[in-house]
Amino acid sequence: MSCANPEARHGRAGARPSDGGLGAISGPPGRAMTFFRLDPEVYARHKDDVLKLSNSFQRIDQRGLSDREIAERLGLDERTVTEIRVIAERDCYPLDEWQRAIDFKRKACSDWAAAALKRPDLREP
Repeated sequence: MSCANPEARHGRAGARPSDGGLGAISGPPGRAMTFFRLDPEVYARHKDDVLKLSNSFQRIDQRGLSDREIAERLGLDERTVTEIRVIAERDCYPLDEWQRAIDFKRKACSDWAAAALKRPDLREP
């Protein structure tokens, strides 16, 4: 389940691995942002397992685990699992894939609202 080269697409996930790590600025909504440094070796060692166990790739036969459940299974703390998952998801999908998902969800929501409220004017083209 390996993904794209993290050197090529590190986006907002902090420093490239060759620059010393997978740093990410993050934090819960409404609170001050903090800096979390993820060891590149920990990322490389656990990335595929985290993605396989999470909801990153939908499967009909198995539900994805929460970050807390993955952390317990892999012997990591929850924050580390969250950072691995977020960075790995960014590495796996090109930006146009993210945009297509946003457009799909927006259209699905507007179509649902139009049908539920019996307001066809709310439907997106």
